Amino acid sequence: MSAPITLSKSEYRTTGTAVKPLSEWDEVVREEASKNVTLLGPIVLGLATLLIGVGGFFLWASVTPIAQASAATGRVIVESRTKTVTHLEGGTLKAIMVHEGQAVKEGALLATLDVTRNQSTLTQHRQQLFVLGARLARLIAEKDEQPEFTYHDAVPVGMDVEAAMQLVSTEKKLFSERQSQFVGQIASDRSMVEQLQSQRVALVARRNSSAEQAEVMRADYEAYLELQAKQLVTKSVVNEKKLQLVDMQTRIAESDAALAENNQRKTQMELSLANRRTEYFRAISEQISATQVEIARFRQEIIAAEDAVAKATIRAPQDGVVANIKIRTQGSALIPGQPVLDIVPANQPMLIEGHARAMDIDSIHVGEKVEVRLSAFGASETRPLIGRVSYIAPDGVTDERTGEVTFVFRATIDMEDMKKQPNLFLYPGMTAEVSIVNGYRTALAYLVEPIEKSFNKAFREQ
Repeated sequence: MSAPITLSKSEYRTTGTAVKPLSEWDEVVREEASKNVTLLGPIVLGLATLLIGVGGFFLWASVTPIAQASAATGRVIVESRTKTVTHLEGGTLKAIMVHEGQAVKEGALLATLDVTRNQSTLTQHRQQLFVLGARLARLIAEKDEQPEFTYHDAVPVGMDVEAAMQLVSTEKKLFSERQSQFVGQIASDRSMVEQLQSQRVALVARRNSSAEQAEVMRADYEAYLELQAKQLVTKSVVNEKKLQLVDMQTRIAESDAALAENNQRKTQMELSLANRRTEYFRAISEQISATQVEIARFRQEIIAAEDAVAKATIRAPQDGVVANIKIRTQGSALIPGQPVLDIVPANQPMLIEGHARAMDIDSIHVGEKVEVRLSAFGASETRPLIGRVSYIAPDGVTDERTGEVTFVFRATIDMEDMKKQPNLFLYPGMTAEVSIVNGYRTALAYLVEPIEKSFNKAFREQ
């Protein structure tokens, strides 16, 4: 083992366990210094870039406005609304005359219903009205005491002419029979009154004759009383004259009784005659009134039946395009009020109808800008359409399924803006995402807002 080499302190320097001569160490120092100078530039450049980037970001965040919007879902609707065509009375479908997508004009025939039952009802009502008309004519003729009656109403469609004529003939026969019966009864009553009147004349004549005879007998009796007083005649002769006078007075009394009975019977017969006429015409008047009521009722039913026949054709309520045909099969039962199809109005402005959350409604106002993105078109292919809020519902609507309360609003689309995207089109029922722009905030305000809320909450806590 060799002995160690000893150097003076000024002849060497140590670094860790390495021992180098001073000249070599100076070389190392120069190399290290050169390396430090080389790294300083990139470090300074990096720090400067970082400061500029952060500063620029905060400057941008503090001055650049970002739209503040409320999001809502919506769909495209027609301003005048799609009309659902229904049928109030219902019936049996005969045929659908249009197809979906077909353009129709107002009043165009859309569908027809089977009118067999309604037409049969209408024919029956018209026949019954004809019968009632003939009856009314006969009753009026009876009331006016006409010698005969005529009925010239036209035979209704669907009624056999021969049967109608037979009906009129039956009414005429009934008129003749009733007239004959009534006239015969009146004539009989009048004949009885005339007989009683003749009897009265005879009774009056007989009574007058008896009264005259009684006056003569009274004078004769009084003369005999004077002769008896002078004893010129016997009492028996006077008594005979007296009996003759009493007998004549009895005849007068009998005549008075017969006259009284005759007057009573005549009065009763005249009253019976008057009552018979009154009752006859009263019954006729009641029948006329009842018949007129029936005629009025059947006329109303005829109007209803004619209306039902007329409404067996379903027509377009407005110009538009046929959509959503809900019933097609011939013979299908159509419930009253059941939807048949929809008519989408043609050449009508399109609107966006949306549902805003209750928490957003206070920040939505009429006239505010909206951005509409149609779900049918890709976001990468189109930009949002621009519009304005035109209507906000005054009350909320509760979703029966979720229980969430929303407010309906409508927005108009800027058609000039839409023309800039010719590949876009609006069709009723399209879904859309709607953003209601209700203000602007800086990006910095969005970043600071959570911190502010945290501080506000912290300072309020006890």
